[in-house]
Amino acid sequence: MRLSIVSLTVLLILTFTVPLAITADDTEPGDSPYTTFWTQIGQLLADREYGSAEGLIADAQTDPELAPYRDQLTTDSRDIAVLQRFTKLVTDSAAELKMGDPLKLGAIDCKVVEFISDAKGDRLALTVARSGTQMEKSITELDYRSWIELTQSKLTTSADDRYMLGMYLATVARGNRKEARQLLNLAAEEGLVVSHWIARIDAEAIVAEKAKHDKKAVRDDPIVGPWRVVIGELGKPQSIHNATYRADGKVVHTPAEPNGTAPPAGTWKKRGDGRYVVTVANGATVQWELDPSGEKMRGRLARGTPVHALRQAKTK
Repeated sequence: MRLSIVSLTVLLILTFTVPLAITADDTEPGDSPYTTFWTQIGQLLADREYGSAEGLIADAQTDPELAPYRDQLTTDSRDIAVLQRFTKLVTDSAAELKMGDPLKLGAIDCKVVEFISDAKGDRLALTVARSGTQMEKSITELDYRSWIELTQSKLTTSADDRYMLGMYLATVARGNRKEARQLLNLAAEEGLVVSHWIARIDAEAIVAEKAKHDKKAVRDDPIVGPWRVVIGELGKPQSIHNATYRADGKVVHTPAEPNGTAPPAGTWKKRGDGRYVVTVANGATVQWELDPSGEKMRGRLARGTPVHALRQAKTK
């Protein structure tokens, strides 16, 4: 006997509301206190917020949890001071610009109107060369390449300047990490210690490659695609709905028939044991096991109700 629409709605709310337990193997191992700390610093450096980074490092030097890393924190403090000197060099160079001087903001050609320094901070008034649009940009809002353009005539080939520019390119968002490595290695040839920055560039590359691999793995995962989901024993379904598992890790549920019901949207991920966990918008979770054929899935809801899914043909 078919359940009424009201009954189906109640059933879906109940069965998708009680979450299944997620085991410990779903969590990542904890990072060291310094690694966690440096993640915060790295974001500030990416945004060129060197003053804020300096404050965090000063506080960290009295943090008992970071006591084993005091020597590294001292080095970090010196490095931030160098990046702040670079900011001053950029600001001084911006202050020397004259009306009509060209300046690129990424791919946009601009012309300088004036340099402004007041209670609001240091900034440039600019005009877009092509459209004539006027705008103001603070020093940290300038494109990261604009900083290099502004200081190009003032930087030398000294080890200190190479170290400074190498650090900048190694930390700023979208900076050229390959060029950063080259500059830092040149500084090392003249006796400066750069190993901690080379290690950070290497670590960042590993994370980026893993993210790229994980993204491809999700995009190519066999669960991606449309499914028909049956709640209840096969042949005695309690409800049926459609589920589309997207390559971006999201799941969209839709009714299988007019006036039908479906769970809210959610996300999916693959566990280390090969099973899948779906988390819907209300926080509930459901686990799936994919058949070796890749055409069927089975699982159970939190209340023990069996759930089955059959792959559907993609609509063109």
